[in-house]
Amino acid sequence: MGANPSVRGHQGPAAFLIMASGLDNHGINSSQPLAYSHLDIAGSARMPPKEVPAGVPVVALSGRYILGQGAVTSH
Repeated sequence: MGANPSVRGHQGPAAFLIMASGLDNHGINSSQPLAYSHLDIAGSARMPPKEVPAGVPVVALSGRYILGQGAVTSH
């Protein structure tokens, strides 16, 4: 493992699904791009059972889509 000891075993299956579904043909430079967002929650998921998962993405998404607050910007 490199400097970051994170588990990345999901990348192979994800790549297979992207290619098998044809999503790789609809990138930003495609004639038919698909709008897509990826929310990586691994950083807040932590490593159970020793640490309790944090709900950081839930708070951010709730603020944006339930409470109607826009993006947070620094002044």
